[in-house]
Amino acid sequence: MNAGKLVVIGIGTIALLMAGGAWVWNYLRTDQSMAFYGSEAAYAIRTAEDAKLSELDDAGAASTTISLAKTPGMQHARHSLLSDASYAWENPTTGGKFQYAVIFTRDGQNVTLKIDPENRLIRYDEANKQVAITEKSATGWKDFATRKLAEAEPR
Repeated sequence: MNAGKLVVIGIGTIALLMAGGAWVWNYLRTDQSMAFYGSEAAYAIRTAEDAKLSELDDAGAASTTISLAKTPGMQHARHSLLSDASYAWENPTTGGKFQYAVIFTRDGQNVTLKIDPENRLIRYDEANKQVAITEKSATGWKDFATRKLAEAEPR
């Protein structure tokens, strides 16, 4: 076998190993959040045709609601929800005074996530579960929600 063929085979082997490694790495970055949301809800969060942001009053009712469907930065926000690094899995998750709700809608299915940036919590309403988020995620969601609600007119 000549040297050129060996180089091509070597490059192909390295590419396959790297692709497999990338797949494993991405899987391990999302396995806890996938277990928390479930595959259907995670799929809805990632690919929902419509997403809405609501500011919640003290009673938990939506006081202002805006569409996030074509909002710049929404893809990053979706990604953060499905990344294990956004969550503090070991922290307690009781209580919460939720200030915002994000509702993802896909094929008639809603996934409602309520966010409490002050106590660093996200509640997945349909599954009746909540989880702690990191300080960076809480700050990011608060800044994102505050900015988008200030930019848009209520609908």
